[in-house]
Amino acid sequence: RRWWWTVMFVLAAAWWAHLYHSIWWLVMIGRRKEVSELKAWVSHWLWRKAGFVAWARPAESLAAVPAPAADEVAVVRSARSTGERLAVSSLKVAESNAQWPGEITLVIDPTVRFQTHEGFGTSFTEASAKVMQQMGSASQERIIDAYFSATTGLGFNIGRVHMNSCDFSDGNWSCCEEESDAELKSFSIERYEQAIIPLVRRAAKAAGKPLVLLGSPWSPPAWMKSNKAMCGGGHLADEWKEAWAQCYVRFAQAFEAAKLPLWGFTVQNE
Repeated sequence: RRWWWTVMFVLAAAWWAHLYHSIWWLVMIGRRKEVSELKAWVSHWLWRKAGFVAWARPAESLAAVPAPAADEVAVVRSARSTGERLAVSSLKVAESNAQWPGEITLVIDPTVRFQTHEGFGTSFTEASAKVMQQMGSASQERIIDAYFSATTGLGFNIGRVHMNSCDFSDGNWSCCEEESDAELKSFSIERYEQAIIPLVRRAAKAAGKPLVLLGSPWSPPAWMKSNKAMCGGGHLADEWKEAWAQCYVRFAQAFEAAKLPLWGFTVQNE
């Protein structure tokens, strides 16, 4: 009889543990509503409890970083050993009169300015835009804010868009796929409307202002090149130089029509 009650007790305890965890998981799913959010929470839990570094932690918002004093620098640090996540602190700049062999003294006078910069930014690639579309809406917003929000993120204000496909695209393609189309009648940025342009617009909304956009080609269309391929070397054939130049014009006009005017171009990536 005693063993029977032991078995019943173990089964009852297992049933209760299963019921408890089932209810707990339902609550977690209900709170997050999105599978991606639940996965992020599980990854966070495993990282925190088991130390699985391979499991990524969910993105966290960066608090506004106050301007440092004249003799200080602002530091934003994340460290597993201390549990810091985007922790904001400051360090004083040490002054020293010590001289070292070969040392060069660099004097920075903040009252004298020689040049300006437009800002900092990132690339909008087809691959990253499509990956974003597969994520939950809450995760998408966190990522966009982390890059482009001036208050809770890096405040990026520049974006690069690849003209034709790039190394982070879903295959090789161009805006003008019809072979020997000298007048570019088949030119279209319809493919950009699927993922890239929506992401650029959301980024601009997070930034609170239009982004400084520039176009950059990796390769002319395959039919314009000597090797008839976008990869594997080759060069722009002489007979298509004018048509290739017009591709820049048409690309700029198409983005202008999409209310995303380009600030400039690079002649060629890298």
